[in-house]
Amino acid sequence: MSRSRPAIVSTLPLDTIGGGEAFTLDTHSSATAYDMDLCCAVQLHKEIAPQSKRITPGYRYRRLITVDGIRAAAEEIFFADLLRRLAGYETVAIQQYLASLATLDILAAAPPWQRHV
Repeated sequence: MSRSRPAIVSTLPLDTIGGGEAFTLDTHSSATAYDMDLCCAVQLHKEIAPQSKRITPGYRYRRLITVDGIRAAAEEIFFADLLRRLAGYETVAIQQYLASLATLDILAAAPPWQRHV
């Protein structure tokens, strides 16, 4: 990942559309001219556990792509792999940040130069 590319990460799945999910998708649609990546949780992570347990292989995220106006999963990765990848982005916009403790994990794993929205 290039440090110049931004990313949007939703801590909620984007297959059920409500106000927050629609905002996330609209934000990504507006930013596609900037080669922005979009990732989302495969399922809601309700567990309140120590960080070492939250970053287990059980938590998965999808990287989504848009082809001809239709969003599809390009790949599915473990949360720990997502955290490693996010370290390469200059800016990370965290959507649905109050829905999951994953927000704290994303911030804790971030390099000091990274910007967050």
